[in-house]
This record gives sequence, C-alpha cells and structure tokens, in this order.
Amino acid sequence: MNKHFKFPLWNPELEQVVDDFIKSIQTENTKDFGWSWTRPLANITEEGDNYLIHLAAPGLTKSDFKLSIDQHLLKVEVDKVKPDTDVKKLKTEYSFYKFTRQFKINENVNTDAIQAAYEQGILIITLPKKAEASQPSKTINVL
Repeated sequence: MNKHFKFPLWNPELEQVVDDFIKSIQTENTKDFGWSWTRPLANITEEGDNYLIHLAAPGLTKSDFKLSIDQHLLKVEVDKVKPDTDVKKLKTEYSFYKFTRQFKINENVNTDAIQAAYEQGILIITLPKKAEASQPSKTINVL
C-alpha cells in the first residue's frame, strides 16, 4: 500500500482490495482489461464454539501457506515462485502464486488454539472461541 495514504477508518480488507487493484494495473494482464485478481475469496461462518474461515486457493500445498497473527489481525500469505514457461498467455484471470489476506480477529477468539487444514483446494482455518467463565447463579437479598 502507498506509504503516504491511509484510510481514515483503517480496514485491512479494504486496504487489501486497493493494494490488489494497484498491483493489477502494474502487470501485463491489463491489455484487455481482464484484471488479474490474485486474492482468493473467503467464506466466514460461526459454528458452535468456533469461527471458520474457508479460503478458496486451489493448486497449492499445505507448505505454501504462511499464517501469522499479530494484535488481532490474522494474516494468510503465499509467496510461491512462479515457474518460467514458454507459454504465451492470452488471458490471465487468476493466479495464486503470491497473495496476502488479512482478517480482523474478534477479541473472544482463543488465538493459542487456532488450527488450519488444507483440503481439496480450500484452506480451512478454525478459530475457537474463548471459554466463558461460568458464573453460578445466586440470589441477591434486598437490604
């Protein structure tokens, strides 16, 4: 992202969209205005005691992903060497060789228990909720 421009209300997803757009117009893929979006799509759900992020990123391996968390920001990165080929590209609409996705993590997520699995082209990140301390019910007498 441009070092001199900051959004008034910082949103990592919006910043990533703008960053992806700027990168896309700096590539050879803009000849026919077929933008080369390199950011995989994500579904986020809440199931019982977990939040789940499903990130569609086909053609990769488990070792291609680097996940990190810093101050309630989950970062998913892939930085894979793109193979050199003699193939003439007529149109490129997707590429997952290099991307970064960032997700703002709720404070009630147990960051020590986050898990990730890669199955059939989908990265599944499980974000367990923190166990709430159960408060025993009691009667309060009015004095």
